[in-house]
Amino acid sequence: MAQRSFVEVEAGPNGISFQLGENGPTLVSLIGNEYSRELYKRCQWVTSVLGDKDDKALEALFGVRGALWGAELVSSEFTEESE
Repeated sequence: MAQRSFVEVEAGPNGISFQLGENGPTLVSLIGNEYSRELYKRCQWVTSVLGDKDDKALEALFGVRGALWGAELVSSEFTEESE
């Protein structure tokens, strides 16, 4: 977070202090907005569905279903050109 200037970290005689950095207000504005709330809901869903799966189970699941996601990432221009 310090590398992205969200937080400024300073070591002083009283210890380490943290302050809002140059890009901090942008980050803070995202907290609590509609996008943030919806993202949180999606994270909860992922955790509820996949959170108890081990590495092998996740590999098996994404090995079978992961290929289906590729189609969602292909632009319509690409699919029109290939037809």
